Amino acid sequence: MTLGAVSSTGHSVAMYREGQLRLYTRQDRQLQLRLRLSLETVKSLAVNDRWVAVLTAPRRLSVWSTDTNSVYPVWSQAVPEEEGLLAWTDTKLAVGWRSGAVAVYDLQGVRQRWRGITEPITAITWDKSGTLWVGTETGTLWRTRAEASERWVRLSIAEATAMCANDQFVYVASGDSGVYQVETRARTIAQRWFGHPASITALALCQEGVISGDERGMLWRWVAPSPVPREEFVTPLGQVLALSGLDSQQCSVAVSPQGVALLAWRPKQVRWLLQLKPDQS
Repeated sequence: MTLGAVSSTGHSVAMYREGQLRLYTRQDRQLQLRLRLSLETVKSLAVNDRWVAVLTAPRRLSVWSTDTNSVYPVWSQAVPEEEGLLAWTDTKLAVGWRSGAVAVYDLQGVRQRWRGITEPITAITWDKSGTLWVGTETGTLWRTRAEASERWVRLSIAEATAMCANDQFVYVASGDSGVYQVETRARTIAQRWFGHPASITALALCQEGVISGDERGMLWRWVAPSPVPREEFVTPLGQVLALSGLDSQQCSVAVSPQGVALLAWRPKQVRWLLQLKPDQS
């Protein structure tokens, strides 16, 4: 079996494998299994430190609490599509559908009126101000709010494969193994980084910039204005499927087909929190 959809913060990890959704919480250097559900055909999922959202076929969106062991969702409802990407703030869940539609739900499952875009969506992320940023298969960055969606920057890249954002910049990974730092107020590309030997599959914020992870387990930390990576971290992970930002102890959590690992950057160490057997990955 293959490891399906995954999502990770520094505290929570959700993964779908062998027909089961499994939710773990991290206590120091251990993972505790909080919830295990049998589900069919999970298409996408996203977790924050209180909620896990799951998009399943045929066309259903459900949310569970990470604070309880209840197998019953907090809410669950039919949705118009089943191919989409999910992203959380503390209190809102965004869904970017493959068709270009955008939906935002509150914690009670009430759908708010948001404006869609006109291109297939391949990556989404929130910034801290509550603005939703959307990347498309044409390499365009959109800013999406309740009142309008705007084509923000045309990056002229292969499709956006991963995104993250802070109050000043949106970071976009492209299909040609590049990372773009977009200054949001000026609508300009502040920095372009290249050099990954493989396709970039995950991005995460760090204090001074961004960390990228690729399909071979290589992680690079980028800090502007340097055109070369500040640090590189060669890991035994294989493909990095999900990556959390650095915490106060300079550690991040990464998910790969081999399992879940705690990555310490000072000094560089890899500690497996959960290892998957080859026939379970």
